[in-house]
Amino acid sequence: MAVSNKKKRYIQRHYPKQDVKQLAQKLALKEKEVEAIIQELGYGQLQEKDKPVSLQKSLSWQLMIIIGIIVLNFLVYFPALEAGFVCDDDSLVLDNSLVVGEKPFYKIFTTEFWSTAGRRSLFYRPLVTLSYWTDYQLYHTQAFGYHLSNIIFHIFASVLLFLCLWRLGLNRFLVIATSLLFSLHPAHTQSVTWIAGRTDILATLFLLLSLSLYLWSKEKQNKVRVGLTLLALISFFLSLLSKEVAAVFPFLLISLDYIKKRSFKALFQPSALGVYFSYFLVIVIYLWLRQAVLGFAIGYERMELRIWYPADQYDFFPLITVFKIFYYYLKTLFYPVHLCFECKMLASLSWLDPVVLLSIPVVLFALGVAISILFKPTYLGLGMLWFFIALLPVANLIPAQELAMEHFLYLPSVGFCIFLGAIFENGILKLSARPNLAKKLVIGLLSLNLISYFALTIIRHSVYKDDIALWRDAIQGAPKKSRALRNLGKETFLIGDKSDALRYFLWTIKYNPQDADAHYNAGVVYMELGKNDEAIKEYQAAIQIDPKFVEAYVNLGYIFQQKGDFPRAIQKYQDALKVKPNFSRALHNLGRVYLMVENCPGAWQVFKQMGLNAPQVFVQELEQKCPR
Repeated sequence: MAVSNKKKRYIQRHYPKQDVKQLAQKLALKEKEVEAIIQELGYGQLQEKDKPVSLQKSLSWQLMIIIGIIVLNFLVYFPALEAGFVCDDDSLVLDNSLVVGEKPFYKIFTTEFWSTAGRRSLFYRPLVTLSYWTDYQLYHTQAFGYHLSNIIFHIFASVLLFLCLWRLGLNRFLVIATSLLFSLHPAHTQSVTWIAGRTDILATLFLLLSLSLYLWSKEKQNKVRVGLTLLALISFFLSLLSKEVAAVFPFLLISLDYIKKRSFKALFQPSALGVYFSYFLVIVIYLWLRQAVLGFAIGYERMELRIWYPADQYDFFPLITVFKIFYYYLKTLFYPVHLCFECKMLASLSWLDPVVLLSIPVVLFALGVAISILFKPTYLGLGMLWFFIALLPVANLIPAQELAMEHFLYLPSVGFCIFLGAIFENGILKLSARPNLAKKLVIGLLSLNLISYFALTIIRHSVYKDDIALWRDAIQGAPKKSRALRNLGKETFLIGDKSDALRYFLWTIKYNPQDADAHYNAGVVYMELGKNDEAIKEYQAAIQIDPKFVEAYVNLGYIFQQKGDFPRAIQKYQDALKVKPNFSRALHNLGRVYLMVENCPGAWQVFKQMGLNAPQVFVQELEQKCPR
């Protein structure tokens, strides 16, 4: 006798909260009939106590899905192998003394992430630098190899997500849908196709590995369980060494345990509390290590956010902008059509900003879906809760330098893909009166979604071909962002297109008059074009914004030197040396001017300061004009 659709809907709503035996008794069915319906509905696995022996041994479909994930990822990211080194890649790889072997290997673990590039940051990510070092041993300066590594890491992350969802007991359809959506989502191109985006992939990979080991440990007993738990904690520590956002993982773990156990009491059992405490203890160890290496455990540079505000205004209570950030990320995940390397939005100072007014109800609704998990555990709620928890570290609740970047979405997108997969799954549930038609319709819509993701991801790879392609794409998507305009100006200047370079620098200054670097670079182009008066104005503007801009002082000194205004030239070179006493360009130019005005004591003093670095031409001229 056929089982009614009403009973099927009941089973879909209540399994695995009720096991096979309870469902059979409730619905007056045989246990075998309930098991058959569960498999028909697409559940990935029965609860351990409900599994028939034949099902426990049947893992072939899992292997087929894993192979499919690997193949799809290689197909969609194969064009990325033609991309080059762009943006921060040179600083983190080719010019990194830790990567190319100019410094001892152990320094990788005792050095701040950006210090080798002459930049100060708050990051301690030795595992990422170690991965670049490994790639350099294999591929040297061939970008192909670094991109291949990123693709492999992404594949591992996708497969681990599949295994985690399977162990969580999600139904088969939801496991497959979520894994494929994550594998192909276009927002991941910034993480996978950009070599420097590797930080997010590695952090997520080891985080998912930790989750998988944790879930596996719960199926074991005694020493095996302890061993798997220890491996899970080690993996979590490696995730922290890849990127700081991994610190949210214990909260994600507690959320997953809650929805699986459907009970708050289960979270407070001694065994569960012991595991949670162990994860927080790992965070404490990590913070201690940061303190030892960086000199601080937790810190941020608040003033860095000034660069994102128009006219250098600043909001010391950035909650307004935080709503826009969450909305921006939700929109990017739901509608990944107009992606851009540079964040498109600007910070806001008013609650009446139209985008803010739109953002607030959308974000609050999504947050409501996440919070609903407390009252009725659902995978829709779990997905949104994961999204919000994983995004908190980069939501600028504590202002950071980057307002928003697509690669920040790599870990939060796991939750979004669970949410979107659950929407498709609920489509089958709502249309279960005609299950065959419902499955065909929902699978068709999911397939169209995946095909669109595949196509959009393929299209995005060309952006990472070189720096010019990257920054041109950035200004098309975010024309008011000064960094993109300034960097495109630098790249076009390098290829000899001075007029376009000047246009980009002046465009930068228009949108951000406080951009000292743009003023300086505009001065450089004016000098190349022989417009020294315009160059002087730009250098002076750069110095007014940044009084320690040593290169601007030197270039001003050189212009005055060319004009024959030697006193002002000497003054500018001396100003540069006050900022940077051993700056070779300033020393050499100052020495030449002293020789021109026959100030031999000054010239010999400069020679003494140069020491062994004194150019031979200068030494010969000094000995000829000012013999001792």
